[in-house]
Amino acid sequence: MVHRSKVLSGLLSILSLTIAGAFVQTAYAQSNSSSNSSSQSTSLSTSIKGDAVYELLDQKRHEFKINLLSTTINLHPEIAYDYTINQDLAVGSRLSFSINRDDYDNNALGKFLLSPYFRWHFYKETKGNALRGFFVEANMAYTYNKVVTYEIHQTTDGLDTEFHPVRYEYDEGSAFGLGIGVGYKWITRRAWTFELGGYVGRNLNSSAPFGYYSNYVFSIGKRF
Repeated sequence: MVHRSKVLSGLLSILSLTIAGAFVQTAYAQSNSSSNSSSQSTSLSTSIKGDAVYELLDQKRHEFKINLLSTTINLHPEIAYDYTINQDLAVGSRLSFSINRDDYDNNALGKFLLSPYFRWHFYKETKGNALRGFFVEANMAYTYNKVVTYEIHQTTDGLDTEFHPVRYEYDEGSAFGLGIGVGYKWITRRAWTFELGGYVGRNLNSSAPFGYYSNYVFSIGKRF
C-alpha cells in the first residue's frame, strides 16, 4: 500500500504540474491578445465567427469514442461521450466494464467504472487535421471492485512437485473518487477523432478495495 501511495502521489504531482503549465500558457496568450478580445461572446458561434476550421466544433458538438488500449489489452471495454460547450470547454462521461472470464479483477478499474468529467481544451489549427491540442480534465468516478488474492502452495510427491494457487483473501465493494487527467486530441476535417492520454484519481471511502482508480487512453471516435 505504501508503494501504491507513492506511485499515485507521483502521478498526481506530474498531472498537477501539467495543468499548472497549461494555465500559465493560456494566461500568457490572453495577455498578448488584442484589446477588443474582452468584448467577444462566450458562445461558440460568436467567438469563432468567420473561422471555418473551428466551425466543426459548432456543427458537430456530440462525440462517441472507444478506448482501444483498455478494450484490447485489459479486456476492459471503455466507451465515452463528449459534448462540446464551446471551443475551449467540453463535458462528458466514460463507462467501462470487465469482460475478463475470471470472476475477479485485480486492477484499479474493477468490474465496472462510471466517470463523468469536465475538460479544458487548447486547440490549434493544423494543415493535416482540422484541430489538435492538449487538454486537462477534472473527473469523478464510481467503481465496483471484486478483488481476490492468491498464495502459491507447493506439494511434493516423490520426484514430482506441484504448485497450487490457494485463495486466502477476498474483498468487494463500491467506491467514489475524484481525480484529474491529461491528454492530446486530434480532430480531422471528416470529424474523426483520436485521443491519447490518461487519468488517475483517489477513492474517498476508506473501505474501498482499491485506494485509487486509473487508466491509459488511446481512443478513436466520431463527431456528429
